[in-house]
Amino acid sequence: MRDALLALGLLLGLGGAVTVAAAPPAAHEEPKSSLPPVVEQRVKFALLTGHATLADVRLALTERNVALLTNSLHALYAMRWHRGVWHLLDDIWAGRRAAYPELSWDLLEKPPARVALASTLNRMKIVDTREYQDYIRGQKDASHEFIRAQVAVALGFNGDPADIPLLRKYAEGGNPYVAQSAITGLGLMDNDLARKTLIELRDAFKEKEPARSKLIAEVLDAAYKRPRSAAQKLTSPAAQTH
Repeated sequence: MRDALLALGLLLGLGGAVTVAAAPPAAHEEPKSSLPPVVEQRVKFALLTGHATLADVRLALTERNVALLTNSLHALYAMRWHRGVWHLLDDIWAGRRAAYPELSWDLLEKPPARVALASTLNRMKIVDTREYQDYIRGQKDASHEFIRAQVAVALGFNGDPADIPLLRKYAEGGNPYVAQSAITGLGLMDNDLARKTLIELRDAFKEKEPARSKLIAEVLDAAYKRPRSAAQKLTSPAAQTH
């Protein structure tokens, strides 16, 4: 799970086409898609590169594996150029089932997928997105760790420094899955305050929990080793007040 979070959650150079392999912690192997393997691989690649058709997107959202479904919702940020995708995501948020009866509505309407959907809509629309932010933050104390992990990833993508204390609390917590997701979220934020927080966490865990310290160091290296502009150092674009 840790390797998947690092490998996919920190592909920050893909022009915004970032996804996170947030498999439920009970899974001991890579989550298996309900789609035929060849179809699943083709659709995944199309989403990640931002070259999917609307039919591809709709097919991806018929997925019955909740982890892969949430990944697709995160990845749809790469399709923000497509007006049909905008309408589709708005319709899913509004619960317009009749327009797309084939989608996995029972999963799309539950918190893990809805958190991922809210995060993507928040990043795509930039302004007037308080509804999405409030929904994500409203799930921060959810009892299920998979939901809290999705919150951590979503807040990382959204990039608001106001959420760093919560991510730090998650990262310091006793649930390894949520902690790893929060550490990844701090890497996704791509701002200096998040970077400073990761450095502090790395040093704090160096002696008492070397494995966690090593993970933090890997995220720091993957997320912050490249040069950034002055604007990026202050905050990420998604951190603007809406």
